Amino acid sequence: MNVESIQTSGIEKFAQSLGVGLGKVSSKFVQDAILGIHKARSVNLTAIASVLQENIELHATHKRLSRNLGRPEINQIVSSRLLQKGARRVKKNTRLVVRVYEFHKKYACKMEYIGDSASYRVCEVVASDLGSRVYVPLLVKVWSTQVPGFVSDDVELELALRQVMEATSGRGILFFESNLKTETLDRLVQFQNSHFEVGVDLAETLLYRGKPMTVGDLSTDRDTEYGLTVFKMIDGVERSIFCHYGSIPVRWPGLPSRKLNLVVIKSRGFNGEDQVTPLLTTEPMKRNRQLLTDAVMSYSGCFDVTQLNATHRCEFEPERFRVLTFDRLQLLQTFLQAVIFYEAAIAKSRLMEDQVVEAKPRVGDHQRNFMVPQHMAAG
Repeated sequence: MNVESIQTSGIEKFAQSLGVGLGKVSSKFVQDAILGIHKARSVNLTAIASVLQENIELHATHKRLSRNLGRPEINQIVSSRLLQKGARRVKKNTRLVVRVYEFHKKYACKMEYIGDSASYRVCEVVASDLGSRVYVPLLVKVWSTQVPGFVSDDVELELALRQVMEATSGRGILFFESNLKTETLDRLVQFQNSHFEVGVDLAETLLYRGKPMTVGDLSTDRDTEYGLTVFKMIDGVERSIFCHYGSIPVRWPGLPSRKLNLVVIKSRGFNGEDQVTPLLTTEPMKRNRQLLTDAVMSYSGCFDVTQLNATHRCEFEPERFRVLTFDRLQLLQTFLQAVIFYEAAIAKSRLMEDQVVEAKPRVGDHQRNFMVPQHMAAG
């Protein structure tokens, strides 16, 4: 049996597990959609129908796929099963990296709930353990500001995070691709079962010893007693970055009873300017080098996780979808998530390589901005 046959067999079994109990017609649809996206490397229904090679007219296969995509109950079941499969891999300190972005579809004014901006909102949550080169997609949630009953992006985000934390039984630490605004931070802190480590703006206000202080002032005053050199591949060159860091106990003004810590990371950028990165976290940060080092390394590497996942998703040209109703779009995105889950977490065909921030220099013959022993340079 050749490699391609083994891979096809693997994803077929995976797709079958997601469609169990849905009935013969629905189960076949789930399997066909997932296998079709996997083979076609596209979410375009015509491309999917073509690779399925059914003994009927192509337009008939296309019509069958489109008709079944309009069943929101399938989306709920498949999405939930995917999340449960991923949640079983999440441990107490697993990073749950959250990315929220706009998904644009140009010239699609006729699509349901797309609005004047010709875009939808997407939240992705990806799990990754510190030091591992494997990542596990957990959830993709698509929403629109035009859907009846929409309240705010913060509400949609909170619903997604609660769904993930419930599936993991509270395991995992939430990281975010970008700093959160005050309103979003407040919701996150109020979410009592959440564990998080998130970048905050220097202008944000926290409580220190009962008094309000800006993050900028706290960062300036903080004694960063620990130091670490990390190594990262940037534009094909491995670069060494020295950073020093420390932590300070703080509280959130909207919920002073909850204990938090502000981790302050200071480093020098390649332009020679000093950089300060403040992180707000629920995790205990006693005067312990290893705890703080893990916090720094976890945060530094989470961007590589979202970048790899985004690059993986782009292989399928997600903007090429051609469905007119919102529920069809949501189910199509769930099927794409299933394919990415299989390839990344089961087949492990997308591993984090040189994108990962390392605590030690890499072995091999490549460019560096620092010197290494000859045996490391030769590989």
